[in-house]
Amino acid sequence: MRKTFRNIVLALVIAAASASLCASGSQESADPSLTTVRLGVVGGIYDDLWAPAVASLKEDGIDLQLIQFSDYVTPN
Repeated sequence: MRKTFRNIVLALVIAAASASLCASGSQESADPSLTTVRLGVVGGIYDDLWAPAVASLKEDGIDLQLIQFSDYVTPN
């Protein structure tokens, strides 16, 4: 179950990364060898949930930045 959840999360992040790479403009990261992907989340309770994905993606050359919103309307 945990492995399936991890695979789903990684698939979503990779989809977000590919979508951001297709968008116009570029994101600058602290490390030029990393691709920056920004992911919006509501609330700060997801830091522990996303920590393994952030670490795993950093090994693959993707810098995942979590952008926190206070409500569901703001990101939309």
